[in-house]
Amino acid sequence: MDRAARIARNLELARKFYDGWRLGGERGRVEGWEADDIAEGAVAFSTWTGEFPMPHKDYGEGATYELNSFLSVLPDLTATDFEAWPTEDGCAWRQKFCGHTGDGTAHEFWESEFIRTTDQGQITRWEFYDDWIGTPKMVKAVTGLALDEMNAENYLTKVIGDSPDLPEFLASMAEPQA
Repeated sequence: MDRAARIARNLELARKFYDGWRLGGERGRVEGWEADDIAEGAVAFSTWTGEFPMPHKDYGEGATYELNSFLSVLPDLTATDFEAWPTEDGCAWRQKFCGHTGDGTAHEFWESEFIRTTDQGQITRWEFYDDWIGTPKMVKAVTGLALDEMNAENYLTKVIGDSPDLPEFLASMAEPQA
């Protein structure tokens, strides 16, 4: 891929992630990165979870469990306010996640995303950072977890607990990263 094609591809990857969540409630599932979008050995990082291996499969498979947990409390959950800054080596973007509980209480948080990609446009690293005001409030509304209880295992058990992939995913997070 030439430089312009790599930049366009990286913007496409950011847009796929955003649109997956923006349209997830309407679709009833998250459609986002596909297995071919993720390089073998790719890693992810969040301040809430630390670094962990990205499964080499469609992102939407696991994310749909998370979406359904959020929709059970925030039935109008969506993503808005997308803005992206692609380069030939990856992309940075941000979006806001927002929704209302049944009693009309509004919840929102901002998330900043960064991906690094190969020359072929596959993700090798994904980092995401959530704001420290809105995220704990929304997570508590959905999971009941307070900020001091929020770690990867507690969060994932609450939001993707029905996923058959949960035990394998939690075990992979406990493995030291190279």
